[in-house]
Amino acid sequence: SASVKKIIFELFLDNDQRIMKDEINANISFKIVQGLAYGKYYFKVTQLDENNNIIVATDLIPFSLVPPYYGNGKNG
Repeated sequence: SASVKKIIFELFLDNDQRIMKDEINANISFKIVQGLAYGKYYFKVTQLDENNNIIVATDLIPFSLVPPYYGNGKNG
């Protein structure tokens, strides 16, 4: 089986506009992204071997950032 040598993290706006692409060390299992506005985003993770062959890649995975809810019927 192939050994993961690097991970590519991609962040998309509106399901098609890539706004970030970052290479992550294969030993890291998280990615911090700062400065995003409220809205819907998608991300994709691709694992590559030592020859940059794709081992596995996710589909676009959706997530949303929304204003916090404080329990008083109001957001923000």
